[in-house]
Amino acid sequence: MTRFVAAPAALAITLAFVTSACSGSSNKPSPSTTSSAPVTSPSSSPSAADTGVATEPGVTTSPAVALPVPITNARAARDILLQAAKGKEDQGFPDGWHGYEDGLTFAGSLVPADATHVSGFNFVFSKSKDASYLAFAVSDTMGACAGGLLLDDNTTYSNIVSANPVEMTNATKCDGQTVADIAGYLS
Repeated sequence: MTRFVAAPAALAITLAFVTSACSGSSNKPSPSTTSSAPVTSPSSSPSAADTGVATEPGVTTSPAVALPVPITNARAARDILLQAAKGKEDQGFPDGWHGYEDGLTFAGSLVPADATHVSGFNFVFSKSKDASYLAFAVSDTMGACAGGLLLDDNTTYSNIVSANPVEMTNATKCDGQTVADIAGYLS
């Protein structure tokens, strides 16, 4: 079951929608498929075959790449989540992330990330970019922050077509909204 942290009023409707969409779901990941979209991330990132994301429709596996919680390396955790997110989304939540719900809490994009909470859990639409995106941030036990940005196909709103890291070096906050701002999706 996905655990969500209460978000500000602007996110309450989204939170209620996602929570109701996820109610009754098991802890097993939903069926998903890999995407042929390129991912720009460090070469130390796990390959798509190592993420636990299914390689054929209707076949589901558990995440093969462990994500230790609490998170001790924000960049590595971000890269694992970027790789796992490739493929389908389920009601705005990446199918490949379902396998990580037992250890991590996925919170609204205004909730700061910490070593057990990912900030940002749902796709939103940017009118200025004409794109549906999910910006997320992860933090580790030492306070380091890493951000990621997912884009969907904008036609069926069910296929994640891009998963990229966002540089957070000069960020003063570690949350999904700051990632979206740095990536240019809030202007």
